Amino acid sequence: MLSQTKLRAFLTPIAFYRAIKGSYSLDQIRAFTYGAPLSDNEWQDACDLYKKYLPEEQERNLIQTKKHLELKENLASNIKKLKRIVQTIPEITDVLLVNSYSLGALKPTSDIDLVVICEPKLLWWARLKLTAALEKAGLRRKPGHIEEQICLSFFVTADGINMQKIALDEDLYLHYWLANVIPLFGKHRTDWLVQNQWIKKPLPALITKGSPSQKNKQFPFVSYLANQLVRIPMLARSRKKAKALGSIAFLNHTIIV
Repeated sequence: MLSQTKLRAFLTPIAFYRAIKGSYSLDQIRAFTYGAPLSDNEWQDACDLYKKYLPEEQERNLIQTKKHLELKENLASNIKKLKRIVQTIPEITDVLLVNSYSLGALKPTSDIDLVVICEPKLLWWARLKLTAALEKAGLRRKPGHIEEQICLSFFVTADGINMQKIALDEDLYLHYWLANVIPLFGKHRTDWLVQNQWIKKPLPALITKGSPSQKNKQFPFVSYLANQLVRIPMLARSRKKAKALGSIAFLNHTIIV
């Protein structure tokens, strides 16, 4: 019989996905148990309870999973285009798919939210190049043109991907948001979790081990100069847009919009 603590550990991630109308697999639930891991026997007991007492939740999850997979397929073409574009911008080391895409909560009106990981000291130059490339490809999200478009939600440098600086106390959403990211290239999945080891406290079953990615590249001086030149006008533009977006934050290595 499961203790109250273990039952809460099992039900919390289910409640999270339900609250955001997301879909999930039971493997995800085991990886994201909240506050305590479950042994094999405890896991089996939890699954038995789930199948016996939560038939409506199972049906909801199956329906949402089917919808999410269908909508994900609709986005595949734009994600392939995004991948080709990013491969032409050496200042970008990886892109993480986040929000509704990674949380199993896609809707027909969803866009594609990203965390863009850049080389140190080249964040603004990388942002400008990616923004221009998406604009040229017709993929950049704009007012009135959101569905299936690319939203540049976060920019972060490879030496500053520890998100603890933006975490609130007992921030359940952020913990699951961080644990669910989907890398476009896979280069920084390990680094992302290793640098965010603090999320293991509430998610003790989450695996955060692995080998770090390759060291940062060296770029010509002109690239760093370009970054400094575009930084001021782009910063001013972003602050102006903040009024329309509702909020914006500039941390040491991070732009959050």
